[in-house]
Amino acid sequence: MIVSGNHRYRIDVLPLKSPKTRRNEGDQLTKLKAVFGDMHPDTVTAQQLYRYADQRRRPDGQPAPEAARHELALLGHVYSKAIRWGVATINPVRGIEKAVAKPKRPPVAIEQVEAVRALANERMRVAIDLAVCMGPRRGDLLAQGKGTEAASTRRLPATYEIRPAIHGLGLLGDLAAADG
Repeated sequence: MIVSGNHRYRIDVLPLKSPKTRRNEGDQLTKLKAVFGDMHPDTVTAQQLYRYADQRRRPDGQPAPEAARHELALLGHVYSKAIRWGVATINPVRGIEKAVAKPKRPPVAIEQVEAVRALANERMRVAIDLAVCMGPRRGDLLAQGKGTEAASTRRLPATYEIRPAIHGLGLLGDLAAADG
């Protein structure tokens, strides 16, 4: 029964995840259990998973390919754990074609960046330059506020160590002036 793998996943794996992920994946596991819960793990086929993905709907009745993609990814992880625990021997999710994720927002044209940069204050121009240069997440850039240790040492988090790149573009002087 998929229920046993699902139950153990809830007990052993979900508690290790962030609260938001626990909540989201708990809801997803409930949906998956409603469809596949009475089946033996090794009897689930790729065709059944494709049918599930094709028939997955939002509450308003519209197709929900993104939700199906997330749920099938979770089911694949549940199967990987179930194989490890001896509950299943195969992972039917492995190898199936998943819906391609749509970008959350369209890419920004360089002309748009330059137009916004022309209107920005010095500090924002530095942030824009960093974003264009390295593409760090918005939160990582905004965390570089005045008074933070990272701002005072002119360093981004370790994953975004770019002093040589900034220096090569002549941005170090801008950065020092922005922190004023």
